[in-house]
Amino acid sequence: MEIVDIERPKLIRYAGLFAFLLAVYGVGLSRYIDFVLAEGKAAPVINTPFDLMAPITGFCILSALAFAALAGYDENWSSGEAALISVAAWAVVSKVCMVKLHTNCVLLVALPYVPFLASATVAHTAGRATRFLLAKAGAVRSLSNSQHVVR
Repeated sequence: MEIVDIERPKLIRYAGLFAFLLAVYGVGLSRYIDFVLAEGKAAPVINTPFDLMAPITGFCILSALAFAALAGYDENWSSGEAALISVAAWAVVSKVCMVKLHTNCVLLVALPYVPFLASATVAHTAGRATRFLLAKAGAVRSLSNSQHVVR
């Protein structure tokens, strides 16, 4: 049996992101399900798919910040690692919600994952772009500093 060799700091980032996403996805999915299943006067008016975004928009942004921070901070962080952690956290939260609601309706818990996935993808790309731009700015700054010393 082969044991995967993962550095301790990376393992801490994995576990931290997973725990953070469990909390954000859990609250976000719970609010989304409460919104969709509301009855009576509290029932939402849903005319377009964008009307379903109201209860989860803030949670999408919050979860996206974590992906942007990790992509900007760690040059070895990949979108594949981020996707695996995100899917694992969503699967756990989805299963808990399905058991809690006594339902097998996968669409109820799968549909709200799309905006979370889209926001994470955009944030991950933005984090990598920011790291790239900061690295280029640092290279230009160090180049200009070395030219001033030569004169």
